[in-house]
Amino acid sequence: MALQGDGPTCAEGAFGLMKLALDSFAPKMMTNLVRLDLQKQSEEDNVDVNVVHLLRQSTYSILSIEYCRPEGRLGGSLVIEYLLSNLCYRVCLHIFRQPLPQNLTELRISAELCYGLIRTNFLAQVRDTVSVVWTLIISPGRWLLSLWTSLGTSVNARDLETLLAPFPSLTTLSVCTRYLIQCTRLECILGACSQLRKLYLHSRAFGSVHGLLVQLRIFNVHQRLEVLLLDCPCDITHYHLVDVQNLPILRYVLLRLGSSIRLVSTWIADIFERLPSLEWFVYISSVECRTFVCSRMSTGSTPEFAVLETDKILDLIPQLPQLLSIFWERLLDLA
Repeated sequence: MALQGDGPTCAEGAFGLMKLALDSFAPKMMTNLVRLDLQKQSEEDNVDVNVVHLLRQSTYSILSIEYCRPEGRLGGSLVIEYLLSNLCYRVCLHIFRQPLPQNLTELRISAELCYGLIRTNFLAQVRDTVSVVWTLIISPGRWLLSLWTSLGTSVNARDLETLLAPFPSLTTLSVCTRYLIQCTRLECILGACSQLRKLYLHSRAFGSVHGLLVQLRIFNVHQRLEVLLLDCPCDITHYHLVDVQNLPILRYVLLRLGSSIRLVSTWIADIFERLPSLEWFVYISSVECRTFVCSRMSTGSTPEFAVLETDKILDLIPQLPQLLSIFWERLLDLA
């Protein structure tokens, strides 16, 4: 298959059933993004070597590895075998055992690949290679609903803790999944991420956020957190929101929860009063189909409240340029 891309660094090469895309975001700039789509076992013995050769020719800061849906239907055991396929293992083996670019700061992996890496404990073997990564984004699984519904073999919080251990410099973590990752002890995720500044958790499978909020309150290692986003079908009260007040430089709180409780403006005003660093508090109510926004343009100024219809959430994007674009993509995708 021909190599596809948008920028001047495109070249041609044969990769069997693997697609490699190089995207340049602007002319005369280095290639910022390398995206690999692993589809199924290739008959070419040298496909992994070819991929590594191309990666070594590119200077990139973002590496995205996605697992595409296999052709045809696969039963439960065959799906697991596919997730742990030789192609995935071989390609990752070659990629991560080679010196990665010093400017590589972001790694994006699909939920399917996340499962494979956890089950093989692969990243633990190459922790020195991936230690440069600052941002880890786990994107939702595309074709795992039938497997996890029937077998219930989901990844838990302890598994995620193991996955995150090789990333000591991680400052941004985004986990977006529908079925693969099911956690009731989200606080376990934080154990391996002492440098976190931005935490994005999107999942209909997360059972509770209470323990996570308590963890943020009582452990000083998370005093650097600036952005907290929770998109979960959980209940929450103003008593739980109090826990964010002990994060001294927190700037953004964005919540979309399954709670039927109606937030009272005085609760939010109290949080702003106790937390001088806070600039934005956004609460998306799935029950009322509205978005409640409270913002403060400068320290000491009076917070301003607004209520938006949920379909107007796009209006917030230009006002919050500091947030990852991946945040808006996932939020709108799960709406």
